[in-house]
Amino acid sequence: MRKLISLVALASMASCSTLHSPAVETSVSYASQYWFRGAVQNDSGVLQGDLTVSMQTKGEGTVGFTGWGNMDTSNDTGDAPFPDGNGGDFTEIDLVGWYSRRIGNVDYEFGLINYNFPSGVGGSTSEAYVGASWEAVGLDMGVTVYYDFDELDDYYANFGIGHSFELDNNLSLDAGVSVGAMGEGQAEAYFGTKDSGLADLNANVTLNYQMDEHCSTFLGVNSTSVLSSDFEDSVKTAGYTDSDIWFSLGLAWSY
Repeated sequence: MRKLISLVALASMASCSTLHSPAVETSVSYASQYWFRGAVQNDSGVLQGDLTVSMQTKGEGTVGFTGWGNMDTSNDTGDAPFPDGNGGDFTEIDLVGWYSRRIGNVDYEFGLINYNFPSGVGGSTSEAYVGASWEAVGLDMGVTVYYDFDELDDYYANFGIGHSFELDNNLSLDAGVSVGAMGEGQAEAYFGTKDSGLADLNANVTLNYQMDEHCSTFLGVNSTSVLSSDFEDSVKTAGYTDSDIWFSLGLAWSY
């Protein structure tokens, strides 16, 4: 964690004179389940929130910092690995420092993530990531590769396709699908088996309503499934959920 904070601080000081006014985005939502990389974490509902502060540079890039938190809403997490007894407590807090820039028709982003698991959930670890997104044949496409250089020493990669539909002046619909793959180290951590392969298939549809200039509300329906038969067998042996449909409801603000 100290490495991440130091790098973000150095980047901020180095580019202080070239930054514009900051932009702030935040959201809070309820999700009926919490999934991560195809592995269910909490099967009984969570509250999640995030805060992002970003600034554009004169070099046409954007530097930012994001904080994200997950809070259990019940002492019973259901058929999931997060421990019981943490209702009303934070069970995960993530800190992200990142930089993005558009080159040609492609948006690039790279950064560092520190994962923290309080309330007896587990230790912490850190990843570096790099991603690219672009538009093709009327669809939004993106690929991101993460590498855990702290505890797992392994990768996770995700490729997604999506599209946004404007229904009227204030209403829009976002739809997308994504597929993820991981190496043995990540698989052992999230599925309990040292087999690399395709990890998760995700589909989502989110309805967004812009309430005013700064505030919007959203309702999402999501589906997550484990793809690898080895991962699926391991999840079933542990007694955890291996696929499900879940929803999220929340508010978002931007300034």
